[in-house]
Amino acid sequence: EGFWDGKLKKVLNSVRTRRSESNSSNGCSSHSTTTMSLVPQFDASNKWDGQILDLLSCIDFLVLSESEAFNISRSNTSTPAALEGRTDCEATTKLDREPSTNSQTLQSFASFFNEKGLSRLFIIVTMGDRGAAVLRGGKILFTNPASKVDVVVDPTGAGDAFAAGFIYGYLRSREHNTRILDEDGCNDAKEEEYVHNGLKWGNAL
Repeated sequence: EGFWDGKLKKVLNSVRTRRSESNSSNGCSSHSTTTMSLVPQFDASNKWDGQILDLLSCIDFLVLSESEAFNISRSNTSTPAALEGRTDCEATTKLDREPSTNSQTLQSFASFFNEKGLSRLFIIVTMGDRGAAVLRGGKILFTNPASKVDVVVDPTGAGDAFAAGFIYGYLRSREHNTRILDEDGCNDAKEEEYVHNGLKWGNAL
């Protein structure tokens, strides 16, 4: 319900404001920031009409499965050329069958979010046994292969495990580096380095 009436967005903005004020009053470093991530999950109704794009202005990291990325982009704009004429299932199947299409489709996702004014958002797209990718500013920043597993017993919870590993790896890298930051602070190159480390941790899980 929070997506539709804006309640969740208000709560997230309130949390960020309170944390910022708390850091200032406690004399924390100016580099101490609150990061927010969202793992939206699949919409069983297949409507994808929760106004998620409006909420994303509050989010730093959006963690999506390939299927979720496809449906969000398809439902909020004209279908990207890389996905034209394909259903969700067909798109996933074709990507598995034709790895060369993968880059084109990821680029269409990156372009979609960038065109929606979300150029600062990190979009992490998980792709099953093909690993995951990080998109930002209309570009594919990184791709990383998944850990090799001989036998997959049950994939339930794999996305949640990835998200936990990603966040841990990102925060671990950021915490270590902010201890030695100079007065210039955390620039984009550093931030992307932290995200890349998070991607490795996520895929390791």
